[in-house]
Amino acid sequence: MARYSAGTVDCPGSPKSVRIVVVGDKGTGKSSLIVAAASDSFPPNVPPVLPDTNLPLEFFPDGVPVTIVDTSSRYITSRSI
Repeated sequence: MARYSAGTVDCPGSPKSVRIVVVGDKGTGKSSLIVAAASDSFPPNVPPVLPDTNLPLEFFPDGVPVTIVDTSSRYITSRSI
């Protein structure tokens, strides 16, 4: 049974962290979306692929850390490796 305390839920098996992977076609704004979510602003220049980005814990009342993973839209096959 869940235990409720100060707005949080302590459930066995609940995630200790969450990773969100953002995928999409080239030039669709994946990296810009991540920067905007993490900083609450929209900078004019964003690199094509970002390192893993941790969202501020205060964004989430349950305190579960959220990491957003940016991806390259470049299609890679085993032949090109």
